[in-house]
Parts: sequence; C-alpha cells; structure tokens
Amino acid sequence: MEGAIVSFVVEQLGNLIKDEVSLSIDVKKEVEKLHSKFTAIRARLGKAEMKQFTDETVRDWLRKIREVGYEVEDILDEWRTDAFLSQRDKDGIGNQRTVGFPSFFHRPFFKRLKLRHETGHRIREIIERLDEISKEKSDFSFNEDVKIEEVELMPKMKARETGSLIDESMMVFGRDRVKESIINELISDNNREQKSVSITSIVGMGGLGKTTLAQLVCNDESVKTHFKENIIWVCVSDPFDVSKIAKKVIKSLSGSNPENSDLDTLQHNLREAVSKMPFLLVLDDVWNEDETLWKQLKVPLMGAPQGSQILVTTRSRKAAEVMETIHFHDLEHLSHSDCWSLFKSIAFKGAEDEEFQELTKVGEDVVWRCKGKDWDGNINRCKMHDLVHDLATRVTDGDYRYMENAKSPPTNCHHLSFLLNRDVSSIPSPLCEATRLRTLLMLSDSMLKWNERPKINAIPDSLFNHLRFLRALDVRKTSIENLPSLISELKHLRYLNLSDLMIKELPESVTDLCNLQTLKLNDCTCLRMLPSGMSKMVQLRHLEIQGTWHLTFLPNGLGNLTTLRTLSKFPVGDENGGCKIGELKNLNLLRGGLTIKNLERVLNVNEAREAQLNKKSYLQTLCFYYKSKTDEEWRLSGDVEMERMEGVFEGLGPLHSYLKKLEIENYVGSKFPSWLEDFQSLTEVTLKNCRKLRQLPSLGNLCSLKSLKIVGADEVKVVGVEFYRNGAGRGRVFPKLERLHFDAMANWEEWKLPNEYREVMPSLKELIITKCNKLKALPDRLPCNLRAVTVDCEEVTWMPFDALPLLEFLSLGGHVKVELSPFPALKTLTIEKASYEMLPFDGWELLESLDTILIVNCPRLEFLPDWMVQLETLRTLRIDRCSGFTSLFNGSGQFKALRFLEIFGCNSLRSVSDGLVHLEALESVWVFGCPKLQSLFDGFEQFKSLRWLSISKCPELKHFPPLQYLTTLERLAISKCPLVKEQLEKEIREDRCNVSHICDIYIE
Repeated sequence: MEGAIVSFVVEQLGNLIKDEVSLSIDVKKEVEKLHSKFTAIRARLGKAEMKQFTDETVRDWLRKIREVGYEVEDILDEWRTDAFLSQRDKDGIGNQRTVGFPSFFHRPFFKRLKLRHETGHRIREIIERLDEISKEKSDFSFNEDVKIEEVELMPKMKARETGSLIDESMMVFGRDRVKESIINELISDNNREQKSVSITSIVGMGGLGKTTLAQLVCNDESVKTHFKENIIWVCVSDPFDVSKIAKKVIKSLSGSNPENSDLDTLQHNLREAVSKMPFLLVLDDVWNEDETLWKQLKVPLMGAPQGSQILVTTRSRKAAEVMETIHFHDLEHLSHSDCWSLFKSIAFKGAEDEEFQELTKVGEDVVWRCKGKDWDGNINRCKMHDLVHDLATRVTDGDYRYMENAKSPPTNCHHLSFLLNRDVSSIPSPLCEATRLRTLLMLSDSMLKWNERPKINAIPDSLFNHLRFLRALDVRKTSIENLPSLISELKHLRYLNLSDLMIKELPESVTDLCNLQTLKLNDCTCLRMLPSGMSKMVQLRHLEIQGTWHLTFLPNGLGNLTTLRTLSKFPVGDENGGCKIGELKNLNLLRGGLTIKNLERVLNVNEAREAQLNKKSYLQTLCFYYKSKTDEEWRLSGDVEMERMEGVFEGLGPLHSYLKKLEIENYVGSKFPSWLEDFQSLTEVTLKNCRKLRQLPSLGNLCSLKSLKIVGADEVKVVGVEFYRNGAGRGRVFPKLERLHFDAMANWEEWKLPNEYREVMPSLKELIITKCNKLKALPDRLPCNLRAVTVDCEEVTWMPFDALPLLEFLSLGGHVKVELSPFPALKTLTIEKASYEMLPFDGWELLESLDTILIVNCPRLEFLPDWMVQLETLRTLRIDRCSGFTSLFNGSGQFKALRFLEIFGCNSLRSVSDGLVHLEALESVWVFGCPKLQSLFDGFEQFKSLRWLSISKCPELKHFPPLQYLTTLERLAISKCPLVKEQLEKEIREDRCNVSHICDIYIE
C-alpha cells in the first residue's frame, strides 16, 4: 500500500517539476528536494514492506511514510485545484483546457502569492519530517546508503510479459456476457464483407481482468476453429515497439525469425506474412497514443485477408481510438456478488466463510468499496488484489475502519464505513476528529426493512468544516432532506452519492466542487431541480439521475461538461427553461445508455440536428421518449404535428453504427426515417405506443437484431412484405432475431409471411402476440426453430402446416383455436384468461413430452376434458382461479405419472376426487381458497407416494380420510379449515389416528 502511495507522489511531483510556468524558483527547489527524498524512500520500500510482517517498528515506520505521502497528495491536489480554477477563469466559466498543472497567473496576485508561500512552507515542514523519519532507518537491516543518483540508475523492474495460455481450472467471475459478445464479433460472418482488418478493444483500468478476458476469448473452441488456430499473441506494454511487434507476428505466421532488419524491410515482410490467410492478432497491454507509431504497424496489417481481426487490451480509451477501434468493450467494475466471489477465492483460498468469520465483515466492506467506484488515480490506486493481500495480512493498520457506534475513529484512519442502524439518529460528533479522512461511507444496516431508513435526517455543518480532505462521501438512503451549503468546503471531493434521499433540490454551492467526478442522485424521487451553475463542474464524468421522476429539466450550460461519460436521462427544455437538445452536441464521451425525453419540445429538423447524435459513438443504448398522450389527444393529433415530428426524427439521425439497443415511445408520426432500417450492430429494438404509425418499418436488414418488441401500433392493419423487405432481396431477413413480441395492436388484422418462409427469422426462438384482438389467424408456417409461443387474443386460429419440432412452451389466452399435434417436444402448456367453456383442442394424445399444464383464470371452464387422461407423461397439473369448476373431471381420469397437483381459488369446486383414480405417483397436493370444497379424495389407500399435503381456506371441507393410510406422508399443513381441524384434533387426542410417521404437522 505504501509503495502505491509513494509511487503516485513521485509521479505527481515529477509532473509538477516539469511545469516550468506554475512554479516559482524557490518553490520549485523545495519540490525537487521533496521529489528526491521520496524517490530514495521508494527504493527502500520493497524490503520494508516485506519486513513489516515480523517487525512492529518497521510497520510503524511505514505508517509514518504513508501519512506523509497522504499529506503531500493533499498539497498537490490543492495546487492543482487552484491552477485549474485559474485556467477556468482565464477561459471563461465552463471552458476547460486539459493540461496537467496549468499556469495560474490569472488568479489574483495576492492569492497566488499566498498559495506559493503556504505551499513552500508546508513542503519544508514535510522535508523536515522525512529527515526525522529517515534517521530511524539505521535501526533496520534494509538501511543501505542508496544515493539519489544511484536510484535513477537502478535497473527497472522486469517488463510485464503475458501469453495466450490460461489455467483452465482458474475461476473467472462476471465476464461471461462480454466474453460472448467479443467472440460473436470476432467470428461474425459480417467480417468477411469488410475491406480491412477489424479492431476490437477491451478498455478498462488496471486489475479489471482485460488480459484474462482476452485469454479466455483466444482459448474458446469456436474462436480457435474459426481462425484455424491462426492466433498470434503479442504483449506490447510501453514503449510501443513497432519492430518488436512486427518480428513477433512474422515469426508466428511464417516461422522465420527476421534479424537486424530495418523498418521498411520489416513492413514488407509483415505484409507478406499476413496476406495468406485470416488471423486473430492480440495486442495485449497497449499504451501507445501516438497515431504515427500506430500507422507504421497498421499499413502492412491492412494487407490481410478479409475476416482478419485484431483484439486489443488497453487502459487508455485514447489508445483504442487512435487504433481506429470498431468495437469497444469498456470493462465495468464487477457486481457485488462477483466481487465477493473473487475476493473469497483469493483471500480465503476456497475455505468456508465460518473459518474466517472475523475477517468476513471487513472483507465485505472492502468489496463494497471496490465495486463500482470511479475515483481516478487518487483513490483507486490500490487494486482489488492489493486490498485482498492487505486485509489477509492485516497491514491496513487502521487506514480502513468499520464503525458501528459513536466511538472516535483512530486519527490515522483515512477510509471509514459507518454502519447506520435503528439506534443511530445523528452523525456522531467524534467523526469530526478524523480530520484526515478521505472516504466516508454511511451504510444502512442490513437488518433494516426494505422500506425503512436510518433516522439521520441532517448533516451538521461542523462535519464539512473538519473533514476537508474527503475524496468520497456516500450518504445514500438516509433520511437526509437538505444538504448543507458548506459542502463546498470539500474541495478534494471526487465522489458524492446522494441516491435515494428525500431531497428536493441541491444547494448552489455544490457547483463549487470543482474536482467532483461522480454525482449520484438515483431514486431521489422528490428532486425537482439541479443547481443552475452546473456548467462550472467541467470535471464531472458521471451524473446519475435514474428514478428522478420529478426532475423534468436540466440546467442550461450542461453542454459544457464535455468530459461527461454517464448521463442517465436528458429531458429537453422549452421556452420556460432547461437544456435545449443542442446541448448534447459536445457530449461525445457519453457511454452506456441515454434516455432523451420530451422530444415533442424539439421544434424542427435543424434543431434536432444540433444534437449530433451520430458522434456519440460510445453509447450502447438510446431511448427516444415523447410525452404520453390521452386517447383524446392522440385522436386530435393532426397532419401538421405528425409532419413536424417526422422531420425532427429525421434530424436525430443517422445514429452511429455501433448502437446496440434502441427504444422509441409515443412517437407522433406515420412513418420512420430510412436511417432506422440500416443498423449492422443493433441487437434490440422496442417501438412503443407509436399510435399514428401506418406501417411497420422495414427492419429485416438488421442483421444483428435479436429482440424486437412492437406495442400499440394502432393504425397498422397488415404486417406484410414491407416489414421484411431486404433491399435487393439478398440473403435472409431477420437472420438473428430470437424474440418477437407484438402487443396491443388494436387494428391489426392480417399477418403475412413471404413464400420463402424458411428464410424469414430462421433463428426465432420466442413469439409473443398479446391483446391484438382483431387478428384472425397466425401464419400456417412459422419459423421451425421456435421454442416458446404465447398467444393471447380474442379470436385467433392457428393451424400449423409443418411441425415445430423444438417447441417446448405454449401459452394460450382469449379464444385461440389451435391444432396441437405438430408439437412433439411440447413440455409446458398454459391456458390463461381464456373464454373456453371446454377445451376444444384435438391431438392431445400426440403430445408425448407434455410435462406441465397450467390453467389460470378461465372462469367459464367447468371441468377438464376426458381426453386429458391420455397424457401419460403429465407430472404437474395446476388449476388457478377457475371459478366455474365444480369437479376436476366429468367422467373418470387416470393420471399415472402425475406427481404435483395444485388447486387455487376455485370458488365452486366441491370435490377433488370425482373421477380421479390411479394416482399412485402423486407426491404433493396443495389446495387453497376453495370455499365450497367438501371432500378431497376417495380411496386414500391408492396414494402410495404422497409426501406433502397442504389444505388452506376451505371452511366447508369436512370429509378428511384417515391419515394412517398415508404411510409416506412427511408434511401435513391444515390452515383455516375449522371442520377438518376439529376432526383431526379429536382423532389425535383419542389416539384414533396414527401420525407418528409424519415429520412435520401444522394445524391452525
């Protein structure tokens, strides 16, 4: 830990020394002296950190070094902050020039002079402290006299090396989805149509598993097969040595080992080597941001055959951009559960939690801190593996603390988690004594109910007066309703989490947090506005405002926050205030998902174009929401409004070609622009309540589309060729579509599939059609790979012409007429909210695999048909809220394989036993809420396997068979059945009923 802090300080001091302008001569001398001392200390830390495990005095010495390192960080941060404010003043509010330590001659002279004087004085004090600390080294065996000059000449640590092989027994957590996405991109057929090598980049901070993920991809069987084992792995690191990389690729592909070749010769040899067959080249750990260097390698690689791929791992988004990356994968922090699994696998080596009970609580706290934090450099220097090591070896030494009461934290504590239980009603004053605190997390006790909040309803001003060095503050889900204006004192703050508070507005002073990078306001349901001066917060990277239902506009000037990566939603403003859509123009670093609301406020196509959404190439999800309308407002929407909205939507596109998910809601237009029909990467589309749409857009060309949902397209009457049209008619339409859902299309009457039906939706697995009550029939030839079909419409006929050999789930509602015989693999049949008086289907005897039947909320159905007993594989039968049932069968029924019988809310049911025989396999019976039920089964001796019997809310049930016949019964539960309760209690009391074999008996 100390090594990470000292290394960071050395790096930052070095950067400051290089900035000639911002340092006066006297201050620069002091900084150089301090840099030298920390450099010398860094040389000794390796031995010291090893010796601390056995020597308390060494541990104490390291603690002092750590404290001084933190203080230097604070000084540098204050210097940087003042310099940044100076540059901001020079450029004007909201205009930022990205520089390391910019000049601050533009600050008032006396402030500049005062800061320099104070900084010089504080540095001299620290140098004196370091001298005192250094004197202690004579007591330790690692006290070699290493001169400063010698430090610079010491051999560097061996360069990092990686390879493509991976330990297959190693457990990897939380990366399955991104791994599959990368594999699909690498082996996609679309790559064969590209003219040059396609580049995919895995981007993320150190320790997130970029290299491991690349290794997993390389060792996947589908990847190895696709590239015919033609996979080259090069560990690049820093510097970006073009000759070294070229030689490794040439040797891997051709077997030759070029020696002493100049760059030109290597480039020609490389072009020849890569020209023979498609390959996958992995460039691991790339740091290069120099476009010239990359082009020296790129030019010969572009001679590769179509389908060749480059996979890059890098910490630098800019490096990936320089390499002209096509597919970006920004690795997020692992989920809490994945973090905890990883933590335990490293720290506890697979042992059970109870063996480490004393560390589990602390470990969970460490995992919580590691998850999801984006505190650049200053806070996240210690990666997950370092924290695990520190925890396991107990060298945090008070730096990280977990507090459950009002006791004072140790003065050397820098990161504190404070547990808020029912007894904590205010922030304890002793917290103010931890003046060097950098992280304060107020955590709700897990014992609190889901809707219960800690009682803390205010933050005292004194807290911010004392904790001036905080980098991270989390007070989520407390009862705090107001934030003190003195929060502006937290000049070092990078991370502020106010999620799920009852606040209505933030103080304007929040905008003075010039270093703030993350502001979380998720689920602040009472929040109505953000501070007007947010345009000053140009360091802000993440503004999370999901679930802020009353936040209907954003402050003007938001477009100045050009470093913003996360913006949950963007409600368009109007003449009464708020951001116009043009404020999105320069927010080109946005990633993840963006929801744009109130699009009806955009006046015309030109205003829409100002957003320049095509430049938001890191966005994966875009949602376009127009204001919801009443039925009357929809009816009154005229041609003028429709034409304006069509123009606005035209102006929003075309969108960038890497978008994955698109959602459009309440669009007032009769058609969509043509740009909607040409996305190569789009995987999910939802069109909701586009009630003026006259025909569906032609989406058959979307070659990556997997999920399509269309809701409330009321004007559409026919779904036909326009829906599938694929330009010149080449290839398949909807080639990867797996899920198709039509819902609430009030006037849809006809669904036409092209004659080439096997070329339409060949990958479709799930089809859902609900509340389309004018639809008369389904196509007789649906895609043969369907696994699940749900149809809930008033009058639909479905007579499949061909078998659906893979169909496993079928749900029917309304009054669907269907022939069941072509479904040999059907396992589950659900009939819900149907209007049948009797089930009219033919072909039940052919359902050889049917395992489960669920009949739900069918009030007109009176009994089950006799032919259902032909289902020899039926194991589960559930009847739920079928108020017309008086008995299960009209005749006799034999369910030899039935194991689970569940009957709920059948208000007219009088007997379960009528017609039911041969239930030898029955294991569980649940009957609930049948107020007229009088008897269960006749002949209980037939139940040879019954283990669980539960009867509840059947007040008229009185004929209960002797329990001694149920020799296999293990659990009996009788609730709110007074007659049965009286009978059983009497029999048990009089010893007329043997229940000794029943393990669990509950009679209420």
